[in-house]
Parts: sequence; structure tokens; C-alpha cells
Amino acid sequence: MPSPAALDRPTTWQADAFMAPPEPAAIALPPGPWVCLASRFELAAYHDDGFADFGVAFPDSLGRAVPKRRAEFLAGRRLGREAVVRLTGHAADIAIGPQREPLWPGGVRGSISHSGDLAVCLATTAADALVGIDVENLLAASGREAVLRMCTRDEELPLLNASPVGENTALTLLFSAKEALFKALFPRVGAYFDFQAASLGELDAAAGRLTLTLTEDLGRAYRAGQRFPVRFAVEAARVMTWIAMNGDEAASL
Repeated sequence: MPSPAALDRPTTWQADAFMAPPEPAAIALPPGPWVCLASRFELAAYHDDGFADFGVAFPDSLGRAVPKRRAEFLAGRRLGREAVVRLTGHAADIAIGPQREPLWPGGVRGSISHSGDLAVCLATTAADALVGIDVENLLAASGREAVLRMCTRDEELPLLNASPVGENTALTLLFSAKEALFKALFPRVGAYFDFQAASLGELDAAAGRLTLTLTEDLGRAYRAGQRFPVRFAVEAARVMTWIAMNGDEAASL
């Protein structure tokens, strides 16, 4: 495992068989200190030594995890570490919180996601920013009914059925957008909330934008009826959704 000194030492990204060098994701971001990185990783090339090689702490919670879960964690934390270096000039470990949320170093707000062979990280040093990103492979037919039951509300179904991107892609987008909203609000709310806490208000495929409206109060800061814009991008077999709002914009919601 890496030493404490190794965790604090910026390193130059070295290409290896496990993970390609990160590239800036082609998404719209607010002005200011924002970074969004994406990188593909190869599960077959994963090995536990990768944690030490790249200065990522191996958490106790991964002790019994299968290699796929370890690989996903390493890819996400390695990308998050790189985002922190680019924003601050200093490397730092991204620990795990009590509800398995990433704990970012002081002054940094970020979000990590992975799906299939892709990891993404969105981060900023903007004060009071809302940050959430999620990437999902398109839902397989075998999982569609379960996601419908878990993720959707009755009033959302007409919008999903009428979407020009197709019902399955729209459902995947909704699932992903609600994940991004959770990641953005959880650090402020400090408590778990489920998919029923927000409802799809609109889905504009041409603009790559949808709106989620809270259906219940989340603490004292966020009230039922508040609307959150979510941006999205659709690829052939994958969707990505994100919330990236500077503090002044977030405060105006």
C-alpha cells in the first residue's frame, strides 16, 4: 500500500495497460475552476499493485470485493486524484465517507462515476458549487422493469414515452440524472434520499437538457418544488448526465 508521503505527492500520469491517460470530457461547464476528465480502463489488466503504483489508498472496505469492483474504484479514485492535482497543484487521497461517499480534500468539490470501461470525474474549487456526474450504459431489456419500478413516478411516464431519444434511452437518462442529483445534493443534505424525491419536468433532447423537480423537502435548504437543470449527452450505448453549478447560480434555485 502507498505511504502517506506517496498519497500527497503529485505524479505524472503514466500510460499503462490498465488505464488510458485522462482526457477532458467534451461537456459544457460554468466559467471558473472546473475540471471534467474521462478515461477508459481495462478490467483484464487490473492488479492490486495499481493502488500503490498510483498513490491511491486501498480501503478496508475493498478487502472482500471482487476484482471488478476493485478496478472500478481504482479507476475512479485515480481520475479523481488527477482532477485534484489539476485544480490545486497538490495530490490528495479521496477517502470514503460513512455512506460510501467520496470525501474530497478541503476546498474541492467533486463527483465520480463509472460504467463499463469508462470512468469520469467532475470537480471544482468554486465555493458552494453543486457538483454531480453520472455515466450509465443503456439499460438492457432484462433490467428495464426493475428500473421503471424503482426510478419512475407516474407523472414521468408520458414524457418518457414521448421522448424523441426513445423510451429506453429516456429511462436510462432519467435514472442517470437522478443519480447525478443525489451526488450533487447529498453533501449538502447529509442524508439518503431515493429516486422518488424528484420528478422529471421536461426533457429537451436537442438542447441536451432536462429538469428535475423536488417532490419533497430535503432538509431545510431544499424544498419541494425546487427545480434543478441537468445536462446530458447520449452516445450509441451510453449516457452521461451532470450538474455543474457555481455557488451564485446554485443559490438562485
